[in-house]
Amino acid sequence: EKAARIICNVAITNKEVRARVHGAGGLAIAVQLLKSPKPTLRSCACELVNTFSADQEAQVILRDSNAVETLLHLLSTGNDRDLIDRSQGFGIYAADALSKMLSTATDIGYSHRITAVQTGAGQTLSRLLQTCRELLKRPNDMASGAILARHVAASIDSLGREAQSLGAMYLGGSQGNQALGSLVTGLLQVLMVILELSQTSATVFAASEIVKAVGSLCGASLPRAAMDPMMNQQLQHAMSAAAMARQHVAGRQGVEYFMPLLAKPMVSTGGQTGENMRLNALRALLIIVGDEVACGGRSRQVQHLTAMADSGAIEVVAKKLQSVDKGQGLDAFSLMCGADGRAAYGNRHQSTMQQCVRSVAQCLTGQPMNIVAQATSILRDLSSDSGNWAPIKQYALAPLAKLLQMTSHLQNTSCDSTAIVVDAATTIAHMAVLEEHCMIVFQHGGMACLAWLITVQNNQQLQEHMRHAQRESLLIV
Repeated sequence: EKAARIICNVAITNKEVRARVHGAGGLAIAVQLLKSPKPTLRSCACELVNTFSADQEAQVILRDSNAVETLLHLLSTGNDRDLIDRSQGFGIYAADALSKMLSTATDIGYSHRITAVQTGAGQTLSRLLQTCRELLKRPNDMASGAILARHVAASIDSLGREAQSLGAMYLGGSQGNQALGSLVTGLLQVLMVILELSQTSATVFAASEIVKAVGSLCGASLPRAAMDPMMNQQLQHAMSAAAMARQHVAGRQGVEYFMPLLAKPMVSTGGQTGENMRLNALRALLIIVGDEVACGGRSRQVQHLTAMADSGAIEVVAKKLQSVDKGQGLDAFSLMCGADGRAAYGNRHQSTMQQCVRSVAQCLTGQPMNIVAQATSILRDLSSDSGNWAPIKQYALAPLAKLLQMTSHLQNTSCDSTAIVVDAATTIAHMAVLEEHCMIVFQHGGMACLAWLITVQNNQQLQEHMRHAQRESLLIV
């Protein structure tokens, strides 16, 4: 036991020391000692496995020694004291190690996740959430309960992010569906308790991970398309699982629980924890509220969007649009600030919406063509409202005129050239009622491009390069 404690103390210092411990077989021994009947030895073993669990070099040993299966067994059999006692318990170390292993991005990480699903991770993690719920209600155990809940939610997030593991959970038959439903319910129940507590950095961190996990189970990280036919089948199962999760959340008023998380935390959390919580809440809300069926119809969906806007969602969207990840920001804006959203709550949030419109317009320059195409489509809708013309005129009208030059993006496989031209031409048509707008288009070569585009419908060679060479689609030109 003393030797194990010494190794734990030195292994945490740096990666070079861990390499020596690993080379001497220390990690493999630690995984074996996870099954020790001695609590202190078992605790040291968990701590050491946790120290190694984020190292890529250790993943093969962890996989070959069935570390995921062993950790899940420990977590499923431990009592409350085992789970939160740092000196003789193992729960927080084991849950942290599991979350790191499941989040590994390599092929071994995929193996960890599939092993976890096959070992019954859904049932084990849902039971742990119920334990966290009770721990959070006890003042003396509240901080430890929040830390444990954070690690459990991080593991669930990793299983939900990947189509294969989410689909595998769903394919577990009635038991799989029950486990998926229990995970969603457990996450919401823990979040409900956290919202009733005074905010601390630990509860904010836990809330952030919980809402991120719910978003992943609801499909927020699933790819929109998959080229591989085998992947398509796996993705279909994952999509079915996500649709079920969204209905589960909506049916248990989960959307209402996420609204407070859009506001800035009232306590100092350090780093980006507070902002990450707001972004994770927005991510989950967008995928759930974007599902009209899960919401119970269009009217209910608009009610949710209005509540989101009034809770600070548009401010979070504005920050997202200014971040590196423009795609997610544009997705969020198109749902929150579409025609229905502007009609329902546009006047109350006019200043922030105008800031978002400027950010969307600025996406036309210096961005990949798929982002440009997405922004152009959104501007087509925005330009139908003259209240949005000022920022579009300032930041977007000149780039839109240049986008009419179809040959500049026709060969780009990441975008639909015809759609870009139609969207750009439609925006220009909306705004061409003012002479100053026409002059901007004229000065940036828009008229020449429009004249050339008229010939496209009779140019068979050019049409062969167009994905949607429909004569009617270019009538707006």
